Amino acid sequence: NPDWPWKKGLLDAILASDRLDAEVVCDLVHVRREHLRLAIDRFGPDRLIGITDSLQGAGLEPGEFPMTDGRMMTTRDGAARLVANGTLVGSVITMNRAFANLVEACGVDPADAARFTSTNPARAMGVGHELGSLEVGKKANLAVLDKKYECVATYIAGRKVYEKGTPS
Repeated sequence: NPDWPWKKGLLDAILASDRLDAEVVCDLVHVRREHLRLAIDRFGPDRLIGITDSLQGAGLEPGEFPMTDGRMMTTRDGAARLVANGTLVGSVITMNRAFANLVEACGVDPADAARFTSTNPARAMGVGHELGSLEVGKKANLAVLDKKYECVATYIAGRKVYEKGTPS
């Protein structure tokens, strides 16, 4: 209603600040594609941090799982909901799915999606000098994704520790 008095609040302060980063759940359930796109446009490639909000059950087939407090949750379509009433309690996407959502649903360039899901989180956690991007002198920790955004190999400190199809 345009006649309501506008009182600036916390969200206004966050959106107006150039000093804050924004963590955004990239599951397309907590945050719709349109709102994710708005956050991307507002915070840009250096200040948006893509997160999953994932709970136990992430990456597994849909099913029912106990939460740490004993309540049961059901998982499907990337979301975790209480069995009792359907309340959204978390996500069950993995980071490669968050990356895929940024690229496929939001039209983000893969290089920017990598910044949102790797470089920016590492910087925010204070480890950007050694993790988060491939640069001389940094640890070479990376996941190699195929065209369907499935992990086909994982490297830790430059050493391959996982390869799809290879027994562990």
